[in-house]
Amino acid sequence: AADCLAAGGAHTLVARDGAVHACGRDSCGQLGLAAGAYDVCTPAPLPPTSFGGVAVRCVAAGAHHSLAVAADGALWAWGKASDHQLGLAGGGVGDPTVAAPSRVNLVDADGRPLGAAACAAGAAHSL
Repeated sequence: AADCLAAGGAHTLVARDGAVHACGRDSCGQLGLAAGAYDVCTPAPLPPTSFGGVAVRCVAAGAHHSLAVAADGALWAWGKASDHQLGLAGGGVGDPTVAAPSRVNLVDADGRPLGAAACAAGAAHSL
């Protein structure tokens, strides 16, 4: 049984036993799989090193982007970045896709590191 499921615009993410599997359309890198994976019919595992070797506890899927929260509270994002929905420094116009999970730098107003407890994805935004 899956620990967490997420359905995006044309892709699906499954978190199970700390690992993430993805399937569907990979038009903007939202599956997080190797280059060349476009239409993936069967959930395929992301590389074990994708999340710094830490187990994933939940996932979320937007129209063309994906999110994951690891057990250590790290937030990871990948896929379409043209609307800054990934929260990555430098992601956006001119850098429209991020094909592999990238750690989001979460800090409070004083610059202290924060951890994520959950994640959510809208069509072109993230929480």
